[in-house]
Amino acid sequence: MRKFLEDDARNLHYVVFRMHRRLRNESLHESPLTVSEETVLLALSAQPNQTGAELARFQRITPQSTHMLVKNLTRRGYISSHKTSLDRRRKELVLTELGERLISAIELKRLKWIQEKVDAELTAEEANTVLKALPLLRRLVDRPLESAEKKLLREH
Repeated sequence: MRKFLEDDARNLHYVVFRMHRRLRNESLHESPLTVSEETVLLALSAQPNQTGAELARFQRITPQSTHMLVKNLTRRGYISSHKTSLDRRRKELVLTELGERLISAIELKRLKWIQEKVDAELTAEEANTVLKALPLLRRLVDRPLESAEKKLLREH
């Protein structure tokens, strides 16, 4: 078997990037959120009880931008904050019921888009090939962060 070449990596990057962009665009015209607001809600949906600073590092945006996003999303009723019993200075963020419903609707819209595209554009054999690739792709992204990635996230 041949090595995975730079052109292969470039093609994979292009496809993953375009898929991400298409999925995001599918829900944007029906969502009351900006891309940044949606990203914050999705991050809190995947990993609740983050602080504003943790969100800023993870999203690689300034704490000031995160503060404004959190303030706006809280005012609109999509997220709430609470202090932890272990550290009263730590203010953690969670989705409200309204925020959870909105994220569920966005995710459902995206899932339906994927289902419709696969059914319309791929043969059964091609769809099975995609299914067989999923565990391999998941293994690439679900591994623990390497030390260089952890350092980069701490710095930003």
